[in-house]
Amino acid sequence: MDLDWHAMPQLQGAKLTQPIAFISGLDDMVIKWFGGAEGVRAVLPQHCVTAPDIHFLEQTGHWLQQEAPERVNELLLRFLDTHRGLLGQRRRSRL
Repeated sequence: MDLDWHAMPQLQGAKLTQPIAFISGLDDMVIKWFGGAEGVRAVLPQHCVTAPDIHFLEQTGHWLQQEAPERVNELLLRFLDTHRGLLGQRRRSRL
């Protein structure tokens, strides 16, 4: 992951401007590397212009879309519905 910063120094300090949905399993080892749910909740907002939508699903790991598909779909559809107004007219007709 550190190699990305060397390849794109122009992005150093840049913040995400689009709405962000972050969904992860609490048992995902990658999340544990970043200090668990609390570590992600503390760090992720620092990289976003607006507060991200952060969700951690219990009893799921790295493949949460397969482990809890109904819950993942519910969260994604709610997020998309919340930000529907940001979509262009052309894209809106496909939803």
